[in-house]
Amino acid sequence: MLEKRLDSLRLALSGCAFICLGVLVVWAQATLILNIFYIFMWLFLISGFLSLFDWLLHLNKFSKLLEAVFDFGISLFLHLTPNFQLSLLPWLFGALLLLHAMAHVITLCVYLHNRVRGRLKEGFMALFYFMLGCSLFITPTTHADTIMLMIGIYLILYGLKDIKDVIIDLLGIDTKNKLKRKVHIPLPDVLAAMVPHQVLMSINRYLEENTEDDFPVIRDVKENIQPNLEVLIHVSDLGFGKVGHVDLCYEGTIISYGNYDADSFRMHELLGDGVLFLTKKEDYIPFCIEDSQKTIFGFGLTLTEQQKNNMDRQLKHFFENLIPWHSPYELAEKAGDKEGMEKARFYASRLYKHTHAKMFKFKSGRFKTYFVLTNNCVSLADELLGKTGVDIVSYNGVITPGTYYDYFSRQFMIRGNNVVTRTIYHKTKK
Repeated sequence: MLEKRLDSLRLALSGCAFICLGVLVVWAQATLILNIFYIFMWLFLISGFLSLFDWLLHLNKFSKLLEAVFDFGISLFLHLTPNFQLSLLPWLFGALLLLHAMAHVITLCVYLHNRVRGRLKEGFMALFYFMLGCSLFITPTTHADTIMLMIGIYLILYGLKDIKDVIIDLLGIDTKNKLKRKVHIPLPDVLAAMVPHQVLMSINRYLEENTEDDFPVIRDVKENIQPNLEVLIHVSDLGFGKVGHVDLCYEGTIISYGNYDADSFRMHELLGDGVLFLTKKEDYIPFCIEDSQKTIFGFGLTLTEQQKNNMDRQLKHFFENLIPWHSPYELAEKAGDKEGMEKARFYASRLYKHTHAKMFKFKSGRFKTYFVLTNNCVSLADELLGKTGVDIVSYNGVITPGTYYDYFSRQFMIRGNNVVTRTIYHKTKK
């Protein structure tokens, strides 16, 4: 009980901090940017004088003279370029908007090729982001105040969301049976993408400092109820694994979607045929931990009968649109080709070898083609979870594993909802 109260206090302080910061940004707007760079100008100037003084005392330290010249140069640049300082934030936002535009263009091409509904929306979003991004690059200084105002409002709304969660927790408002989806205010995409890896680093530090507490499963239980749905968020230190991956485990069966057919890879694996697989959780978790050196964060949900019926109906709809697909290892195994089995080393083959997962491709529809920024593992999980009342709705078409981790972590800290367990599956030390 004390730990839960501390969680609520931490959430309340976080909300207040975001609101205060948001008010400051709204009040100061672009002036805040200039003041920040003004402080940096003085810091570089002071650093330059210190380096120069150090060089005069030790004339053999030529590197100190170079540091002084560099610091003076940066300080002078910041003094002479206020327009550059005001333009920097709009340029960054413009680049982010153009990235979103590109993602929607690629999604539009995929939808056109697969004759999927939603093409008009994707085309509109691509055009909207492109025009807005270009305007920020063409006239950046005129948009500095507007962008700061938007950032301030976002920070205030994010803080208010934390305060709302605390109030719900304190009052014990029961939200289990509310199925209507609401717009969730997530972390910005760039920050959310880094969340799983940052949490992984914290977990690793804890395990290194507490060698006696190294267990393969660490579980925290909010309510003594057995969940029938678990959201699994994968993260590793390897490459794109830092961003994460999302699976669902429904009544003991893993449901996963991804770009698993190596023969269909395009754009350096960003695009490919979408593959959905089903396998047993008890086989899958150890495989992921060993094969990909992953840590998996699981959030257990209890579903009402209505939510379970909605999930079953959505899964049935999915299965009617699937056709079996076999990995190279499975095909070689059925043909008795031992050499082919040894050569089949891509993820899908390794997965089948260790778990005998059943794999499928989509006949048609949105998930026929996988695209890492939109039609990805998280969007499929969100499609299913939307039928259970989980209120994550993307405002821009992009939902990352970090967005999911942030959402479920917060829901676990709040009473009166169906997120009842938090579990960490990781590799033990040897």
